[in-house]
Amino acid sequence: MNHKLVEYVKQYVQAYMMSVLCLAMIIFLFGSIWTFSLHDESIFYHARYGLCKNIFGYSGATVAAFLVYLFGSAAYTLLFFLSFILWCTIGVTSVRKENDRIAGFVLLIMTNTMLCNLYFIGYHQYSSPGGVVGQFLMRGLSYFDMQAQKLILYGMLFASIVLILRFAHLFIARIMVKGLYR
Repeated sequence: MNHKLVEYVKQYVQAYMMSVLCLAMIIFLFGSIWTFSLHDESIFYHARYGLCKNIFGYSGATVAAFLVYLFGSAAYTLLFFLSFILWCTIGVTSVRKENDRIAGFVLLIMTNTMLCNLYFIGYHQYSSPGGVVGQFLMRGLSYFDMQAQKLILYGMLFASIVLILRFAHLFIARIMVKGLYR
């Protein structure tokens, strides 16, 4: 048998398995976070009646409780990151070529946790709106007044979007200015 063919099939099967695993993880995390309830039985909480309303049961409730505790309402941002990793694994691009986008997603997750804390965007009673990560990161901005905090956070948000989408903001500004003077 041809050695190159065997190697190609092996790489294809590995990429396929990685994409299936990533898709399953996205579905599991989305369902777990979406159906999260404070009254679910998990490793972190003991429910009064031992009931679990989470769509994925005890394991889904445990994962959702952990993610909501860490990231608060910004836990959904992790799904975008995993969707990007799925996009890379199905062969559209290589993860090795996407270091800037990965950094952009990490910056986006951090910024979203801080924005949730700043604007109190949260629906869970036991965790802060941006989770433990958002609280920790906001301590670094506590030395600035509210307007400076907003300016820094929106700058970080803009930088993360530029990294993820790979568009040159100056190019878009130039097009907008040309459109104004026509």
